[in-house]
Amino acid sequence: KTINVGDLAFGTQEVNLDQLGIRKLLGKGKPLKGYKVTVRTCSRSAREKLERVGGSITLLEDGAD
Repeated sequence: KTINVGDLAFGTQEVNLDQLGIRKLLGKGKPLKGYKVTVRTCSRSAREKLERVGGSITLLEDGAD
């Protein structure tokens, strides 16, 4: 399962997508907040967009494509 950065809408700044069954973060859209996201893998554009608004990504496995 995947989700786009533009679809991130959580009440908390820190989000573990893996615990929600989401394995990959993709870069479509614009993040509304600088979330601190934990996920198995992400696209390069997703990482860049989140970091641009003050967020961060922690990977559970190697692999920003």
